[in-house]
Amino acid sequence: MHIYYDFDQSYIRDEAVPDLERLLAMMNQNPSYIIEIGSHTDSRGSKRYNRGLSERRAKSVVRWLTKHGIDGSRLVARGYGETIHVNDCTDNVKCSETQHQFNRRTEFKVIGCSTCADGSVYSQPKTAPKVDKCNNCPF
Repeated sequence: MHIYYDFDQSYIRDEAVPDLERLLAMMNQNPSYIIEIGSHTDSRGSKRYNRGLSERRAKSVVRWLTKHGIDGSRLVARGYGETIHVNDCTDNVKCSETQHQFNRRTEFKVIGCSTCADGSVYSQPKTAPKVDKCNNCPF
């Protein structure tokens, strides 16, 4: 499961809540899991700006989970900026808003487990996330 963001935003979209609730349930059922919250941006904007934006996105998810009872010590927030794209929409490549949307995401990965042998569980992308029409995009 991945969750997605509007252009230049880090708030949790309403459509992401059911996925976060599933993650919350999984974490409550597996209290020894440690989860990486890896957030990403599209390639628009500077690399420095996008690194900060992705960090804000990851912290937004951490806030949501801790507000719902998950101990923050079980969460590792990482902002990858525009370094890991899921398509070819890198700097100076013309892409549709839908293509950019796939890069504006947070992925979840079990990176540790104090009581299990293998904690390598990975999130999966959605096939058709909601696309922000980006009416105020400067590009």
